[in-house]
Amino acid sequence: MQDILSSNATYMPLTELLKYTGCLVLAGCSLLSLQAQDTTSLQYQKMQKQYVVAVNQKVSAFNKQVDQYTGKALDKMIRQEKKMQQKVAKVDAVKAKLLFAYSIDSLQKFKTLIQAKTGKIGRFFTGRYFPYLDTMKQSLGFFNKFKGAMDSAGKMQSQLNNSMSSVGGMESRLATVQNINEYMKQREQVLQSQLSSFPGLSGNLVNLNKQALYYQAQIGEYKNVVQEPEKIEKLTVSTLEKFPAFQQYLQQHSQLAGIFASSSSFGSGLGSSLLSGSSLTGSGSSLAGGGLSGAGGSLSGAATAISGTALGTSSPIVNGLASRAALQQFIQSQAPSAGATANAATGSGAATGANAGTAMVTMLQQQTDKGGSALDKSLSSLTGKLPSSGGDSAGAGSIPDFTPDGQSLKSFGKRLEYGVNLQFGSSTNWMPASANTGLQLGYKLSDRSSVGIGVAYAMGLGTGWNHIRFSNQSLGLRSYVKWKPSRQAKIFLQGGSEWNYLTQFGGLSDLKNFNAWQASALLGIGKSFKISKKVSGSLVLLYDFLYDQHVPVTKPLLLRMGYNF
Repeated sequence: MQDILSSNATYMPLTELLKYTGCLVLAGCSLLSLQAQDTTSLQYQKMQKQYVVAVNQKVSAFNKQVDQYTGKALDKMIRQEKKMQQKVAKVDAVKAKLLFAYSIDSLQKFKTLIQAKTGKIGRFFTGRYFPYLDTMKQSLGFFNKFKGAMDSAGKMQSQLNNSMSSVGGMESRLATVQNINEYMKQREQVLQSQLSSFPGLSGNLVNLNKQALYYQAQIGEYKNVVQEPEKIEKLTVSTLEKFPAFQQYLQQHSQLAGIFASSSSFGSGLGSSLLSGSSLTGSGSSLAGGGLSGAGGSLSGAATAISGTALGTSSPIVNGLASRAALQQFIQSQAPSAGATANAATGSGAATGANAGTAMVTMLQQQTDKGGSALDKSLSSLTGKLPSSGGDSAGAGSIPDFTPDGQSLKSFGKRLEYGVNLQFGSSTNWMPASANTGLQLGYKLSDRSSVGIGVAYAMGLGTGWNHIRFSNQSLGLRSYVKWKPSRQAKIFLQGGSEWNYLTQFGGLSDLKNFNAWQASALLGIGKSFKISKKVSGSLVLLYDFLYDQHVPVTKPLLLRMGYNF
């Protein structure tokens, strides 16, 4: 031991030991960082794949629905036109040929166009602006441009191509739908002017216009359904908007940026505006509809468009609108004439704050008042592209005091309504106090009427607080019909029939005694009220026409409180 301690062994200096330790720590941190990056990359690829697949399934289903319904709607229109042609031909064969031969051929061509397959996604408008479609187009286009996250086998690229093809088909179909709506509006005007001397055709013309209105409304319902965002869509878009590269891509390729293609800076900052406008939620994009279309191309709309889209990439965007400083910067850099107008308005060398904004509007008004200005023409051309408060209402025919029934546009599942109702009864010599609970399933025949079935169970509560005793008092089967005088009415009439087992029973085997079941015939009035967006309540007073035939005799009036989901 002494020899070892006295040997000439050398030891590593403390500074060298610390240096090597630091290197090991840095190497470990780098390894952990690489592993985290790999994990993030895998998560991004998974999210991207789920989004692409979800979009393809959703849009493909939409395209199929549009194809099928458009084909049926056009067939009905063609049959209606042929009926009118035959009636007119009996009086004037030449006029019948001139009025209907070309129209019937045009409707046949629309059937071919709506089913045309296309995989090309265009940048510029081919129909009315649809924010959800624009969002899908740009997100898929961004994925296609930056293919670094694609898997090597190319499977992801194939799925992406399929999704882009579906979205391209959706764009083509919506453009054709708009053309059909515009054509039917013009067709209505032509027929009304040319067939005024044929009073026997008024009914056929009304039916044709109704078919056009129902077609337009049904396509609008399909659009409302398809733009309801799924969870993966919300996640993907919220992730993409954090990437500066995606915002720059939107500035260069989005449809709204394409409107202002004449200016290199118009459209800069559009990425934040479009996404913060919640285009995925189906709210209609406040950026697009904030003033341009709602005001019919007014100056306030122009101001909204400029503040929402036409600012530099470094301009802060809040809730789809640029800040005051960013707007002033745009006015100074892109509209020098506005600066001169601002100076004149304020009487100083520079216009700032609210004065600059007022001067800008004044300048725009002066330019528009001249008539035929480039700004006025530009706004007029954009009005037909951007969505209006009426949604897709532009383009179709109109019938006074007629609105397509909303329920006929919905699928079977969405016309179902679920409900629960409560009815309390006081104790009698024959029966204790009871709580009658009913479950019902209804089907909406129209916006004004519905039918349904239900089941009810009454639990006995005893004869008072000092004698609480739970028991099976009754079981019932129900059916009902509801009707209200108008869509907006809160008051409704309700009638129905019920089959009740009013004898206390111990188990299901007791219910086989069919002689103990007693019938009720009910008719009454009710009032509905709103509780929340998805829940409504109702209070119904019913009269039982068979109450005196019951054993024991029941009360003729029944008061029920219900909830529908």
